[in-house]
Amino acid sequence: MRFLILFLWLFIANFSFATIIFKNQIISDTILQVDSSFPFSFHFINNSSKSIKILNISTSCSCTKAEADKEIYQPNEKGKISGTFEIGDRTGFQSKKIFIETDDKTNPKIVLNLNLTIPVLAEFRPKMLLWRKGANLETKTLHIDTAREYGARIQKVSCSNKNFKIDYTPQKENTDSCEVKITPLSLNETSKSEVELECITKE
Repeated sequence: MRFLILFLWLFIANFSFATIIFKNQIISDTILQVDSSFPFSFHFINNSSKSIKILNISTSCSCTKAEADKEIYQPNEKGKISGTFEIGDRTGFQSKKIFIETDDKTNPKIVLNLNLTIPVLAEFRPKMLLWRKGANLETKTLHIDTAREYGARIQKVSCSNKNFKIDYTPQKENTDSCEVKITPLSLNETSKSEVELECITKE
């Protein structure tokens, strides 16, 4: 006769787990370069019977700043992690992380994600204009393509070097390109300059 012996482990434990529950741990958005920064907030709740303390908040990039609205959250208390992302001259897809450290032993580390897309609003064609020293004073054309889907429109074009003359007519609405005529006033000396744009978008 054969016997099957089963073992059942019995535990008496405290199942009062402390935990922070975020409404959303990922923020995805499209932002424009005409803004200097992008504000964001991650909302959460202390879904436990114990208080939870925020020990530290750090980010994956110096361009991203974040902080909690307080330090200690009581049971069932709501809170948020707020911050800003500095846009600067960044374009394309930007993925930044916010690292949260708490005294919650069951979930001491939390990672929040900021996924942002920054479209290019204007591009030069060509990227560079070149004149040979001592040559004839020739006018050259700079083409500027704009992102029509965002209502991007060039309103002003300027040059940091007074040795170059800029001829530009403000871009009309519902168009996706414009031209700028640039003429050097002298080619006797080596010089360089940057062309600066003032771009506006639809609301």
